[in-house]
Amino acid sequence: MKHLRAKDSYMLDHASKYEIKTMSMDEIQPASIYEEIPDRDVLEADIASGEMDYPLMLLPMTQDYWKNIHLEYYKRGSPTLPDEAPEKDGQVLVVWKGRQRYQLAQELGYTHIDCVIEPELHKIVEKAKPK
Repeated sequence: MKHLRAKDSYMLDHASKYEIKTMSMDEIQPASIYEEIPDRDVLEADIASGEMDYPLMLLPMTQDYWKNIHLEYYKRGSPTLPDEAPEKDGQVLVVWKGRQRYQLAQELGYTHIDCVIEPELHKIVEKAKPK
């Protein structure tokens, strides 16, 4: 097992952090796929030690949502997205924050990666805003 670990987690609220879960790369699906990973050199240097600052943030959705809504918006820009995404416990876990790190980790042969799950998209968007 080659595991890309997170050094820390995101704040869930003012007093606690998200629980980090180690996921198999086969159990999660990126929201989109980069033809060329932006900031590849910087990211590659950052994760060379087997650690990243923060875990990937996953948005759970149903297979029906993936097929009928998500792909409608993202398949044109990412034609290699699968028509059916992998499921874990009846949900498709989509990498929303950290897609570049996911894709690079996959290329570098990582089999497992640290993630957090946030079921509300607006909270993921809020965390993705630059500080």
